[in-house]
Amino acid sequence: ADGRTLLDFPNPSLALTEALANPTLYFDGAEATAANNGYPVGVTPLSVTHIPAKPRSANPIMLSNSGVGESLHQPDAITLGMLEDLGWQIDPACKAAAG
Repeated sequence: ADGRTLLDFPNPSLALTEALANPTLYFDGAEATAANNGYPVGVTPLSVTHIPAKPRSANPIMLSNSGVGESLHQPDAITLGMLEDLGWQIDPACKAAAG
């Protein structure tokens, strides 16, 4: 955790590959961090499209071990926070349903 972001690495590069394989890789957007009890959200190394199961809600989405064809239609608060940090507008009713 040297303060660099993934955007700081040349693409493609060995340095970027090594950064993506780092087990301490995390997403630190304000809304996602707030939804994660004040902690940045860890992401699964080498698969930054997935989030580890803990700490998560009872029905998290974006798990690396989700079943084939599995679908959940109500994102949890962490996922909604990440989307909001990325610029999505989240309906207040959706946020309230996620807890």
